[in-house]
This record gives sequence, structure tokens and C-alpha cells, in this order.
Amino acid sequence: MANPQSLTFTAGQFTTASSTPVAKAQALSKADQKKLQKRFKDLMKLANRKIMAEDLDEAELLLKEAQKIAPDNEELLNNYANLHLHRKRFDLAVVPLMKILAKNPQHSMAYANLGAIMNKWQDFPGARKCFEKALKCDTKNSVAAMRLMHNSLQLSAWDNWDDLDSYKKLFYEKISTMDPGIFLPIVDDPALQKAKSETYFNGLVGDVPQNRPAPRQRGEGDKIRLGYFSSDFHKHATMWLMIRMLELHDRERFEIFIYDYSTTADEMTERAKNAADHYRVVRRMSDEEVVALAQADGIDIAIDLKGYTSGHRTPIVFKNPAPVNVSYIGYPGTIGSSKLDYIVADEVMIPPSLRKYYSEKIIYMPDCYQVTNDQRNVATKIPTRAELGLPEDAFVFCSFNSHYKITPFEYEIWMRLLKKVDNSVMWIWCKEDLARENMHKAAEAHGVAPERVIFADSVSQEDHLARLSQADLFLDTFAVCAHTTASDAMWMGLPLVTLEGKQFAARVASSVLQTMDLPELVTTTMEEYEAVALEFATNPDKLAAVRAKIKTNRETSPMFKTERFTRNWEQQLERALVRCESGLKPDHLMP
Repeated sequence: MANPQSLTFTAGQFTTASSTPVAKAQALSKADQKKLQKRFKDLMKLANRKIMAEDLDEAELLLKEAQKIAPDNEELLNNYANLHLHRKRFDLAVVPLMKILAKNPQHSMAYANLGAIMNKWQDFPGARKCFEKALKCDTKNSVAAMRLMHNSLQLSAWDNWDDLDSYKKLFYEKISTMDPGIFLPIVDDPALQKAKSETYFNGLVGDVPQNRPAPRQRGEGDKIRLGYFSSDFHKHATMWLMIRMLELHDRERFEIFIYDYSTTADEMTERAKNAADHYRVVRRMSDEEVVALAQADGIDIAIDLKGYTSGHRTPIVFKNPAPVNVSYIGYPGTIGSSKLDYIVADEVMIPPSLRKYYSEKIIYMPDCYQVTNDQRNVATKIPTRAELGLPEDAFVFCSFNSHYKITPFEYEIWMRLLKKVDNSVMWIWCKEDLARENMHKAAEAHGVAPERVIFADSVSQEDHLARLSQADLFLDTFAVCAHTTASDAMWMGLPLVTLEGKQFAARVASSVLQTMDLPELVTTTMEEYEAVALEFATNPDKLAAVRAKIKTNRETSPMFKTERFTRNWEQQLERALVRCESGLKPDHLMP
């Protein structure tokens, strides 16, 4: 969050180690001043890294040491705000920023960081004002530009979307504290994603050498030890997909370790515990302690299930808890460093032409890379359309992707479809009242009655699956398409029209549909997307035929053959380990 500034040390800024002010800066030689400046920069860099890694107590100690050198430095104050933000002490986070603005009311980065706090405080309109003010103070503030665009998605307030092209150049600026995942829904650009991930990785971990454990000398019959690392071993999309696979691991050949740093526990947690041979609760341990534990456990392959998603502790896997380290399913994109051996995909997700956008080598699954649960439960009571607030006789388009994935590009097409398809409605999952209000306003601006855009609330997974049976056609989002929601739709026999993009996050639904042998639902341009959706919406026989095809293919497709996926998964992981044991470097592993 901090903005590196040129350091200017004036008389009275310097202090000794005992915090006693030196009378005059002139008393210090130029060499001593340079040493202090370098020490301050090093402390700021390390503190930033600790904050990014959620090692907040250590970060605070570093900031306090830096404060002895330059107590009023703006970078220091920004970093204190960032520290409090990560601790969710929003009241404290505001204080150092207001101190900056009291001295310099045109400080662009202070406004950008204040907006980030307002965003976390769920005051999205207030955050928007801060980002706009930041850009007025400095039109080239890339952090403010990015956060403003993301805020517009959270609010479904797209009036600034015309500025996207001019902002794209700013997005390539190297800001090490900027989470690369925040760019995913804004633009489908795998080159940008790789660049942001590389910069983020360097800020998070840097070039500190990490000692990788040598592979164990496995004897005949020794089990391969798999370690899964995540904070999502509870009712979370990752576990909805993975839990059955964990339970189906061949325990004669594999020994399963789970390293859980979750803050939530529920019945899904119990299932995960029962699926593991060894279940480690590590949330109160430092990254280094977790790595040491995993190395003591002698795991052969570490599998990170978070990437750069919320609550991640990906530095654990960067520090080599195992001879082979893999990124899977949590983050839809490259981690940005070849220090991580493998990312998992399939030939639809990452064809050879797109490999250049990934720092890792690729483990290719023979079918869809996305594991699914072929025993997922559906609520026994199917809600009526009336109970869901839907017209009984309408054609129901739907989108159950998170609403921040919706851009004006999709929405404009959806509104045109509503105008072209008589007696149709658009059913959208959205929890944010202001976003709902703005989407209704956008519908009116497109000449569509706002009551034709209907919103769905959050319900249990079982009830969600049940309600999907009342929709007619799922319309996908673009830059971040349907992932878990795509396999949900297929499970319930609901056709989904997707636009296959370039970045990982924009290709998952295409992979699901291709695995289901439904290429007729995959499009490659916005024009084709709209035409295909319109064709299915206005041709009842064609829609019925594709529904029947989904129902048949659900029983025969590898998409919902969890045991088959598990055996393929185990085979590919074993191949990766054997390469390592043979002294070979990681390489792409084709099916």
C-alpha cells in the first residue's frame, strides 16, 4: 500500500538507537546519512514484506525501528496505515493517513490508501470518493486507478469504464504490494497477470535463498506423502469441489497430510480431518515453523490450494516444505515465479500458445483440471419460481458468479437479450444493496424495466443447487468466468454459454464444457456469445436438446468421475516426484 518516496532527511529527523534526537543533521557525515537512508529503505522493504505475509507483529517491530530514524516520513506513515488495515483496525489505520493529509492535502497516495480502508470498512461509496480524489491529485497514480476500477465492480457503477484503456498502461507499473488477483475481473490479459504476479512475488518473498529438502530415499512399498496447505478446509468452494477426492485417495500408496490455517471450522472440516492420515492445525505457527513441521513430516509433494486468494499464506510453499511444490485450484493464474515447480491445468486451460504467460511448469490433467464431487447433495425440496421471486411463465437467464465479475460489457449484452427475448428476466446473485440499485439504474439506461433484473440471495450449497433447476440459461461473465458455478450448472442440467478468454480465470468454464462434450456452448467473441445465447433462448427445441445432452453426459463424462480424476491426479503427482528423485528439473507433464 505504501508509495515509495524519495527520502529527505532534515535537521531533527535523525535519532540515535536510543531514540534521543541528534541536535543537528549536519553533525552526521554524508556517509552516515547514506547509511541511515539505506537502513530506513531496508526496514521499509522488509516491513512491507512482513505485512504482505501477514507477519504483523514482526512488521510492527521493524516500523518502530524505522520510526527512530524518520518519525514523520510519509512512507513510514503509509506503512503504519497498511499494518492497521491488515489487523482490521480501521480506526487506527486512518490516523497516520490523516497526519499526512494535514501536512499535504494533495497527497495522492494517502487518499488511495484511505480509500482502501473505506473499502474494507464496506463503505464503497466513500472509498470511491477517495480514489477519485487521489486521481485528481495525481492522474498517474496506478494504485488509485486500479482500486477505482475494482471499486466500480463492487458497486456495479460502471460510469468510469471508458477510462479503462487509458488506465491499462498504468497497471503495468511495478507496485509490489498490489495483489495481482484484484486485476483479474478488470481485464483479460495474461501478460498483465504474469507481470503483476512476478512483482507481487518479489515483494512478498524476494530473492532470499531457500533450502529445498532432498527427496527421501523411498523403499519398496513406501507411501508417497502428500501435503495439502490451505485455510479453506471448511464450507468453501474449494472444499465443495475437493472433499470427495481427498476421501478417495489410495491410502495403500499415498499418505495424506493436511496443514490447516483456517479460522473457521464446520462439518466440512470434520470430513477433511477424516480424509487425512495426519491433520495439522497450523494457524498460530509462523511460516517458518510450518515449513519446518512439513519437512520433519517428510512430505514428498506440497500442494498449495490458495495461491494469492484472500487469507493465503503462499510463502509457506515458496520456502520449499517439500522436494516438489505445486499450486492447484485456489488461484486462477500464475504465481509468478519458477521457484514454485508446477501449476495444474489441462490442454484447454493452457494450450501451448499460452504457456509463455506462466512461470511454472504445467501438470496437465487428461480431462478437466477442475476436480468435482460426484456425490454432491441437492435439497430435497425444489423451490417454486414464485418462492424465488421469479415469474412463473418467463424465460429465465441467470448468472450466479460473484457480482463483482460483471462488467458493463456483459451487462450490455444481457440487456439487449432481454429486449430481444419476450417475457424474459435476468436473475443475478448479488448481496450488495448498492450494486443492486446500480444494476437497476443501468437496466433503465438500456431501456429495460428494472423489475426484469431480479436478484438472488445467498443460500446453502444444497439449496443453491436446487434453485438452479428454475433457470433456463446461464450467461457467463468474461474476464473471470464461471468456475465452481460452471460445474454446479452442469450438475443440475443447466446450459451455460461462455466466452473463452485468454487468461486462466477466463477459460475454466470452457474447460468444463469441453469435458462435458458441449462445444456448442463455447464462444470466442462477444458477438458469437450474444448470438448463441439468443438462439438457445428463442429456440425451445434446441434448448431442450442441449438440456437432454447435459443430463446424459453428466452420467458418462469424466467431468463427474471423481475416482477417475483422483487416480489421474495421483499418477501425475507421482510422475513429478519421480522426475525429482531422478535428479531432473521440473518440466511440463502431459497426460
